[in-house]
Parts: sequence; C-alpha cells; structure tokens
Amino acid sequence: MKPLILFIHINKCGGTTLQNLFHQNFTKYISLYTTKKYRGAIQQNELKNLNEKFSFDGFGGHNLDPYLNYSLNRKIVYVVFFREPISRYMSQLNFRITRNTTKDLDHFLSNDHFDNYQIKRFSKNLSVKESIDFLKQENVFIGLLEDFDNSIIGLKNFMSKYNLAFNTKYTVANKTKSNPLKYNFKELPESVRSIIKEKNKYDLELYVEVKNIYKAKEVELKNFSHQAPKTYAIKTSFNNLIKKPKQRIVKWLFK
Repeated sequence: MKPLILFIHINKCGGTTLQNLFHQNFTKYISLYTTKKYRGAIQQNELKNLNEKFSFDGFGGHNLDPYLNYSLNRKIVYVVFFREPISRYMSQLNFRITRNTTKDLDHFLSNDHFDNYQIKRFSKNLSVKESIDFLKQENVFIGLLEDFDNSIIGLKNFMSKYNLAFNTKYTVANKTKSNPLKYNFKELPESVRSIIKEKNKYDLELYVEVKNIYKAKEVELKNFSHQAPKTYAIKTSFNNLIKKPKQRIVKWLFK
C-alpha cells in the first residue's frame, strides 16, 4: 500500500506553491481547510475516517498538527518546509496588511497567535526537543524556503524512497506583493526588533536545529537520486471531484 502524504503547511513558507505541486503530482491529493464555523486541527478520528472511506494519496493544510500523533493502518510520510523565523514573521505581517486583515505593526504585535508560529505545529508545549525528535524521523521530509530549489530536488528523492513519482516543475504562488506600507525588519527601531525576536524565541532555537537536520537528511536522500521511481496511473471518480488544483474539502464534510 502506498504511504499517505501529510503536508504540514506553515504560513509564508512556500506552502501554496507546494500545495499546487502536490496536486499536479497526485490525483487524489486534497488541500484541507477549516471554515469560520469549523476551526481547529484535524483530529485523529477525522483523518482515520477520511483514509478509510476514500483512500486519498495525501492531505495538506494549515490544520494538520503532528503533535496530535496521527496513526493509521498505512504508513504516513510527512512533508514540512521551514523558513527563517524573523523573515517568516515579517512576511506574514506584510501579507496580512495587503489583505486588510491586520491594521499595522502594533496590531500584529498585539496578537500572540503569530508568535513562535512554526514550533507550535510540532509541540503544544513549544518544546524544541519534542519538535526535533519528530523531525528527525525517517518518514519526515524537511525543506527550507531559503534553499527551495534544492529542497524540491530532495523532496523528489524522498518520494523515490517510497516509490512515488514526483515532477519537480513548479510555479511560485501566493507571493506577497510589494506595497508602500511594507515593513522591513532592519528598518525598525531596535526596541521593536527585540520584541519580534522574543516573540519568535523558540522558533529561532528550532530553526538552528532544523538546518542541521536538513543537511543530514539531504546527504542521506542523495542515495535515492538515481533510482527510477514507480509511476502510479490513477483514473478514478475523484477526477470529477478534483477539477481544479485548489479544490478543497472543508472539515464538516467528514465529521
């Protein structure tokens, strides 16, 4: 049985580009999202129901949290891309301003939802050790936005490891457009920069370790770079369901 791909989509880490890439490669890959009525992480029982009823190739979304210890009757492989924490934080700030969901810097700083945004996906207690223990597992692929093209090659090798074909051609999507109100971290007062660093304290600690794990896994995955991956031909009724790359299933559909 093919493994189930779970893409942990962290905001402003190239996730939309990656979601589209997964849709291009896997016919039965679904992007999950929640509505205002149905929020929160996808729970174990919900993921289990989806897997048993529909046997998808994989799922991706902002609401898949590995710290929930997902477990199914098939192997799960995780894909996650990280970004330098301060750069990610500022990108999310500027993105939200362009979308009119954040008024200004002060408004953004007052919302602790965006603090340590990356580590929250792997440890409810913001534990660097817990996160590292998960990320070091052999079934977890780590990519870096700062090394995106090489990460995509590594992802192809990772998929080859599980006999999954993967086309690496991609188009950048959802990139924050330039605007006159854009905040630049280096141009902010030192007092504000210190606040931002403190708000990303655990993400910064984790990112140092993530880069080391990334390098180690990159070397390991090169062993699979010359293997010819098996191609799976999938022609099912799901082709009617997934007519567009951004087709999504909301949480309440499988409650």
